[in-house]
Amino acid sequence: MLGLGAANQELTSALRVAESSERATPAQALAVYDQARTASSERIIQWAALKKGPIDTLNQQLKAQGLAPIAIAEIEREVYELMTR
Repeated sequence: MLGLGAANQELTSALRVAESSERATPAQALAVYDQARTASSERIIQWAALKKGPIDTLNQQLKAQGLAPIAIAEIEREVYELMTR
């Protein structure tokens, strides 16, 4: 099972093969793309569930104790910027 970073790398690699080819995209590149897309989708669903469950609960507990919550939006923005460079 691929992690989100590995899935992103494989999606990027498959896209490069498809974009650089002057012929039909090789079946192997399409297979890599399908596998990476599935893994990426699964990880995104898991991340959404984590944010709505344990992280939300933790943030509520942190706020109740007068502490700063985990800045999920900021973390996601940083990750997006790093992954799209």
